[in-house]
Amino acid sequence: MYRSAPIVVLLLVACAGTRTPQTPVLQSDARPTPPARSAPDHALGVELRKPFNPAAFSRQACVGARDFAYRRGSYSIVTDDVLFGVPHEHQDTLAVLAALDSFTVCVGETRDLNATAVVTLVDSVVGHAHIFWPDASPASGYDRILASLKEIYGEPLQNAYGVRFWSADSMKLYINRRGFYSDGTALDLSDARACDRFERLVHRQHAAPVYVDSLGNLDPRSNYCWVQPK
Repeated sequence: MYRSAPIVVLLLVACAGTRTPQTPVLQSDARPTPPARSAPDHALGVELRKPFNPAAFSRQACVGARDFAYRRGSYSIVTDDVLFGVPHEHQDTLAVLAALDSFTVCVGETRDLNATAVVTLVDSVVGHAHIFWPDASPASGYDRILASLKEIYGEPLQNAYGVRFWSADSMKLYINRRGFYSDGTALDLSDARACDRFERLVHRQHAAPVYVDSLGNLDPRSNYCWVQPK
């Protein structure tokens, strides 16, 4: 599902610092288990459909989405995967770059477990977050984080690629063994409304978003940013 690509996130230079090893636990065993949430809307202090909360981060910096896309000097093809969880990827066309101008991206280190989070804002409200750890981070234990998420959201679903996820109310949370920027555990927290807005801006000449498969053919089966799980 993800491709491995070495990357230096220049935006994090301002956020650089020595990490302090932490025990990878999302919640204390001494606290009672909270009731399962009805929708996967929250992880590591980042909450969908709520204003961005700087207090959840030890360091953070925000830029326009177009600037984020070009932070390495050239456009990255995984930009809209990271920022919106899109059903298909886009090249850096004029329509895509113009659409990116409607969004803000905040990158920082979470206070909870020192994860790196790339958070997409839609009118100051969180619409998507890609959260990941460096390969050697002690906080990136996949099984431990999966168990902690199960305590919050219950048993996950599993897609055809074996990826565990929770999905409800046009929101979804994926947990992966590797992310876009590292081979450590990664989470994707997504609100389909942000993805839909981006797609409408990119494909504004069409009555509805038009998607293509890897061969450039129209693919009507992937016309949606969120589909009710079966």
